[in-house]
Amino acid sequence: MGPRRGKSELASRRLPAFALGLHPDWEIIATSWGGDLATDMSRDTKRIILSPEYHELFPRTNLNPRHVVADDRQASVNTADRWDVLGHKGKYTGKGIGGGITGKGFTLGIIDDPFKDDEQAQSEPYRAKVWNWYRKVFWTRRSPDARIVIMHTRWHENDLVGRLLHEAKTRKTADQWTVVNLREIREDEENAADPRAPGEVLWPARYPLAEAEELREADPATFAALYQQRPAPAEGYLCKLDWLQKRYTVLPAGAGQWRISWDLRNGGRGKKTSQAVGLLWFRPFATPGQIYLVDRIAGRWEYPEEELQFRAFCEKNPQALEKLVENKADGRVLIPRLQSIISGIVPYEPGVADKAARFRVVLPLFKAGNVWLPDESICPTIREYIDSLMSFPVGSTDDDVDATSQALSDWATEGRPTADVWW
Repeated sequence: MGPRRGKSELASRRLPAFALGLHPDWEIIATSWGGDLATDMSRDTKRIILSPEYHELFPRTNLNPRHVVADDRQASVNTADRWDVLGHKGKYTGKGIGGGITGKGFTLGIIDDPFKDDEQAQSEPYRAKVWNWYRKVFWTRRSPDARIVIMHTRWHENDLVGRLLHEAKTRKTADQWTVVNLREIREDEENAADPRAPGEVLWPARYPLAEAEELREADPATFAALYQQRPAPAEGYLCKLDWLQKRYTVLPAGAGQWRISWDLRNGGRGKKTSQAVGLLWFRPFATPGQIYLVDRIAGRWEYPEEELQFRAFCEKNPQALEKLVENKADGRVLIPRLQSIISGIVPYEPGVADKAARFRVVLPLFKAGNVWLPDESICPTIREYIDSLMSFPVGSTDDDVDATSQALSDWATEGRPTADVWW
């Protein structure tokens, strides 16, 4: 989950108390990015266990209320960051990342946000420190039947969770994880355990949808990482930031080829996270090696409004006779409805189903500096477009990528031999 959404309350305070209530002989090690925070979590868990309500539920689980070490028969110690269950083998140790847990073990191991903030997560040496601590210290403290719980805000694609999930995917003998991912705004493909409909916000009473959308609009990349748990590397995934630096404020004069490319919503009502994107492109006849993105429109409209937005974009840009629309989802409704009304609508049939493969076909144009992007003074949403390209394929939307691929694919492959063997 995103920050301040209740991860620590549920998993660092309530879960240890609940676990010791059911299993007073369990050993627990709970860690976080800082020792002070880990100690605070320890104190909060103790307050829960010492409460009358807890004692009514779990009468077997008691702590020595005095800050002393009890005798061997009671086997109980009670300090700020370490305490035992009176009369049982259960123990709790709270430490910061890198803190001393040598000689201790756990049946339940908890890691609560191993990175304090973005600055730590973006530091490669610090990420390596956390990884080495996890592998060489924390993981070695587990018992044969241990459980490990990690709460994480995804600051970086190569953070602790990122590396563990990569290991689980690429190495069969690695630990396999159950991922509980509660994005701020639920997306279409999410797990069945999330009871929300797509497009609904996580905690509307405290953090309403309008606030989430405002955060996303202000900084799409940060919102994708912190609130949607889709971090992208600063330099970009498939499409690199360095390839998106060509800017213009005035289009070159002269004739050229104009083209509109639309990626429409994925169909069905209520799917708020799928958006429609319309892009306007220009390639001058005098310099065909230069391609200009001229205009962009995007929105999460229901179909009638989506059609109105398509019409308005075409009317705004009458110089673009060719209008590419992918022939699927809402496109299958729009194309037959408007082909006899608006000239130049061309159904687009992607030859390759894989979106990443289609995107890779046009990436050389960006890498070579052939693609020019408008300045923000011309296109206020260009930052959103850039973030979408850089975060693909892990970003929350791929509509800009799809619209770009279908617009540039034939320009990218002009003059290529069709044979498999090049002479």
